[in-house]
Amino acid sequence: MSSSEDWLMHANAAQGEVFDEPLKRFFYFNGGYALLGLIIEAVSGMKYTEYMEEYILKPLSMKRSTYLREEFEKEDDRMTAYATVKEVIKESIHPFDELIYAAGGLLSSIKEMENYLQMFLNKGTFKGNEILKPESLKTMLEPMIEVPQGVFGKTYYCFGLGKTEDFFGEILYTHGGSTAVSSAFLAFIPKQKMGVVVEGNVGAVQGGLIAQAILASLLGKNPMEDHPLLRLDSKLNQLVGSYQSYKGINKVEILKIGQVLYFKDPDEDCPSFPVIPYTDTTKNYKFWVPTGVTKFPCEFKIDSKTGKISFVFERTVYHKIGPLKPKKKEKK
Repeated sequence: MSSSEDWLMHANAAQGEVFDEPLKRFFYFNGGYALLGLIIEAVSGMKYTEYMEEYILKPLSMKRSTYLREEFEKEDDRMTAYATVKEVIKESIHPFDELIYAAGGLLSSIKEMENYLQMFLNKGTFKGNEILKPESLKTMLEPMIEVPQGVFGKTYYCFGLGKTEDFFGEILYTHGGSTAVSSAFLAFIPKQKMGVVVEGNVGAVQGGLIAQAILASLLGKNPMEDHPLLRLDSKLNQLVGSYQSYKGINKVEILKIGQVLYFKDPDEDCPSFPVIPYTDTTKNYKFWVPTGVTKFPCEFKIDSKTGKISFVFERTVYHKIGPLKPKKKEKK
């Protein structure tokens, strides 16, 4: 697509894809932000980039933040974007395209995003100047629709921000995104006047988890013990490796992709199966493997004296013998 007209034609042709009534089901949609950018242009009579510069970036002293290639390339101290291609990180370029400006095209620094955060933590003001009217900010923070529940209870989507009702007893607002060659995540707790911004010059960055870990620490928590996902991650990491039964008669691998373990025969032709924990606690190592409509139980055991790990699946006991073997490189 080469223009906003092309994009509108594309979007309008998707009427048959409407799946549910408005506010009945949540789908995050980058195209909605692209449409919002066009609405801002239509209402203001200004280009989206000019509007943002005039009403957001300048008032917040975000002097280096930009959507434009020419402004970005004027900077000596600028990021190099990287893309992940077949698990290999390669140097790339940021997609300077007006169609993604509103959906995630802003390039900014941690220092200047701090100013943006300050606006939210100071009720819409920055250094005494009003950026957002109090009623506008209040509306922006109101839940519009409940989204699939996260690890901290009920979560909602507001106007451009996610809302978590019970992040260690606090209300947490977040927003994040990726262009595949860069990423960012913003999180703040208004009541405590705490905020974090995480940025990366590659797409696959766990910004949300990093931000939550920092905020948990600021709230006096131990992230590795108190944050459910980090606790689970620590639990799973120690189980990854190569296993074999008595005398090496049978061999299996326990892999980890994202935050899910997989049970796999080392034979490349054999499928892998997810191994799901019953709880995220480090006191219980009982897991299950989905088999059709049933849950087939399995279990890991860690010897309290030696630290040796065993895996019990069906009628076989496997013992961890070491890390996973490196993958064979494909021949060119």
